[in-house]
Amino acid sequence: MKKVLFLLLVMMFPLVLNASSFNPKLECPKGAVPGETITCTLSATIDNITAIQGTYSLGQTTYDSFTFDSKIKNSSLQTSASSTAFTIQENENAGSISTVLGTKNITIGTLKVKLPNIAGPYYLSIEFRGTDAETFGTVGKQTQTATINQNSQDSTLKSLSVEGMILGPKFAPNITSYSLPETDEESITIKAEANDSTSKVTGTGTVPLEYGSNTKVVTVTSAAGTQTKYTIKVTRTDMRESINILKSLSVKGYTITPAFVSTTKTYSLNVENNVSKVTIEAAVESSKSSFVKNYGPRTVTLNYGKNDVKIKVKAENGSENTYTINITRKDNRDDNNYLSTISLSKGNITFSKTTMTYTVNVDGNVKDITISAEAESQKAKVSGTGTKELKEGTNKFTITVKAENETERKYTVIVNRGKATVETNETADTNETNETIENVVYVKSLDIKNANIVFDPDVHEYTVKLKQGETKLDILYQIEDGYTSTLEGNDNLKDGSIVKLIIDDNGLRIEYNFNIKIVSGTEEEETSSNDIILYVAIGLLALVVIGIVLSAFTKEKPTPEQVVKQKYFQDDNQKFYTSKTLIEGVKSSQVSGSMISQVERSNSMTERASEIPPKPEVQNIPEQVETLDFDPVTQDDINNQNNL
Repeated sequence: MKKVLFLLLVMMFPLVLNASSFNPKLECPKGAVPGETITCTLSATIDNITAIQGTYSLGQTTYDSFTFDSKIKNSSLQTSASSTAFTIQENENAGSISTVLGTKNITIGTLKVKLPNIAGPYYLSIEFRGTDAETFGTVGKQTQTATINQNSQDSTLKSLSVEGMILGPKFAPNITSYSLPETDEESITIKAEANDSTSKVTGTGTVPLEYGSNTKVVTVTSAAGTQTKYTIKVTRTDMRESINILKSLSVKGYTITPAFVSTTKTYSLNVENNVSKVTIEAAVESSKSSFVKNYGPRTVTLNYGKNDVKIKVKAENGSENTYTINITRKDNRDDNNYLSTISLSKGNITFSKTTMTYTVNVDGNVKDITISAEAESQKAKVSGTGTKELKEGTNKFTITVKAENETERKYTVIVNRGKATVETNETADTNETNETIENVVYVKSLDIKNANIVFDPDVHEYTVKLKQGETKLDILYQIEDGYTSTLEGNDNLKDGSIVKLIIDDNGLRIEYNFNIKIVSGTEEEETSSNDIILYVAIGLLALVVIGIVLSAFTKEKPTPEQVVKQKYFQDDNQKFYTSKTLIEGVKSSQVSGSMISQVERSNSMTERASEIPPKPEVQNIPEQVETLDFDPVTQDDINNQNNL
């Protein structure tokens, strides 16, 4: 009998050692609102399990997604998921799931479902099954069900009160604004209760009161997340003093202007350029008032130019009053921040101190360039020069000139490596080349309507004349794409003002300066009168020239008949036309009242000049023919007359 029992124990012992277990768990939010997407977490305690499967029963909810835990995702386990189920399974010979993950308490993953747009509660369930690693039988099959209640959206109060005080109006859940009588208490105690027990209430308890008006807020947040705010306004009586003026104000060793009066808030003082510090002395009118921290009597360090020194007085009730002393320290320092030269180890530029940007193209084999520059003033400092490494493409280098008065001017050198058009200089004795140089055009066009300037993108300094009463430039400009622009100082213009057009090229600053000069009406009239006189003179001269030209073109040329008449005109005009005259051998019968037809024949007279017979004796000429003694008419005579 004992042997039988022993054998049974031995047979059962392996089963005890390899016992498997599977205890799944489903956790979902206890409450939600219709239409909300909720997330449920799936977990389990497992032992000697080779596979886990879950099948969803979602009820009225809608499947959204299933995501495995990161540990399972990153392990060697095989996984699959769909809108109806999920599966986890070990790889062959990998051991149980708990062995692979190194723990018996695992998070399987998260299931997201969307709730319907109807009133809750809402239900969903998952049927879990585990597979034994030894027998491959089902272990721990069970269904886990979750109930999600519909969260309340009620965010109203059931009651609201202030200890020892009466609310106005009387409390009602739908009234959200209340007030309390004025009090001199330092605090009040607010009590409130939500209409729904799942709602949260904040802003209750003992709260402090500031002097003057106070607004306290009680906030009710429902389980669904909706909020309602109830406000309580209360005024704390302020019996504190409100005096916040000065009794005296001065600068030690100097006299401020005007003389101090407590009601005057602004004063001025000029000091020499060697005065770097002054001491402010002041006293308050009331013993209950005080100086605001860092704004009382003190020693101040002066910058060159204008310094606004403020003194602030604070009354007992906290109100403040500010006094200002404008202290101007003379600035005799040099303000010249121009360069006199820029030179490059490769490439050439045409330097002008008012041109701020230069572009040089160099060959691709140029790996660095040395930039040299000198300031126009010996008191200025130059930075940004030296040998610069070049990358392929565009390289931008900035040269900064700081004047003695610390004002700065920036020049830009743009070196394009590998993009130059290189031409061999055939006339040179060496192998030097000429690099193509071009300046970047930042401003495509610029016009100032109320001033007469000719804009050149390469010129960065202009003098602009304005009439008295003009306080702003009517300026229109267009910049190249890819740049940004800012117009500074174009307000309340005075003589000596500077309007700056600043172009930003990816952090590179390019300036165009317009120096304003206000001219008087007399200067304008004188200029206008001179202009009118000049215009009138030019107009008269133009009229004279036009008259001469028109006269030359409209002069009538003489006819051939008139040429003959002019050369051979005799005392009696009619005699020329009525007498039959022998002209260069032409028979007398051919000479009639019209000479034009004969003269118009270009060579009729000159070609036959040699054939003209001797002048006949008078007695042999018929009585009706009268003999005239004249030289032959030639074509040259006609042409010369026409040329006139």
